[in-house]
Amino acid sequence: MTTADASAPSPVAIWTTIVVLLVAIEAVDVATGPYVVLATFYLLPVGLAAWYLGRPPAVAVALMAGAGGLVAAHLDPGEMGEALVVWNNAVRLVTYLAFVWVVTAQRDSSRRLETLASTDPLTGLANRRHFFETAAGTLARLGTAGRPIALLYLDVDGLKQRNDELGHDAGDAMLQEVAGALVSMGAVVAARFGGDEFCALLAPCDLDGGEAKARSLIATLANDPTPPIGVSVGVVAGPPTGHTIDDLITRADTLMIEAKRSGKGTVRSSSL
Repeated sequence: MTTADASAPSPVAIWTTIVVLLVAIEAVDVATGPYVVLATFYLLPVGLAAWYLGRPPAVAVALMAGAGGLVAAHLDPGEMGEALVVWNNAVRLVTYLAFVWVVTAQRDSSRRLETLASTDPLTGLANRRHFFETAAGTLARLGTAGRPIALLYLDVDGLKQRNDELGHDAGDAMLQEVAGALVSMGAVVAARFGGDEFCALLAPCDLDGGEAKARSLIATLANDPTPPIGVSVGVVAGPPTGHTIDDLITRADTLMIEAKRSGKGTVRSSSL
């Protein structure tokens, strides 16, 4: 469950910056003539495109940067002959394209590491650390506004039995089914906390809404997968002012245990 970085500039802002940089560098390049080398400065818009927009747009920007340098060189080649102008600009273009490959490879590697650090590898949901980070920000934002949140803490019923009877692949498939159902709920963040326990934060969402989501989740897992899956769910909901995410998880976990003791496949809930 990974998404684009919400803090990244918009594509329109990035393209605007790139165009402004290209025009500015080209203008200085033309004005200063062939004896002031500005080739390195073109790497800035090329690098921005590579990091934020990806390889194909960055290749287009690299070609524009190469064309800009070629135009500047042809307008005032100085004492350089035509062959030298072409050679210099070919080398510049190759450098820009190589820079695109280096930057995009580094970006992809960085994003893969971020995903590994924040995602449960089996289900694709957030891991515990990422859940706490995202949920804490949501609580701070909605707590200030006085808007309600709902936290669902659930335990999968019968995972050990399925592992024992059908094998661990079947148990893994069971957990993946639960993860898929959680994703379909539209939670702010859903996470696997380890083993057979999951947590989801819904916002804004009051107690009635949280209970309805929990019951819908139970019904979905009881009817859609084959064999059916049972879950026990604890729900806490209300304005989160004065509460930490640890408080909410502790209370929801306690309610989940009560639901499990009452016969499994049920919901227990409480207002904040």
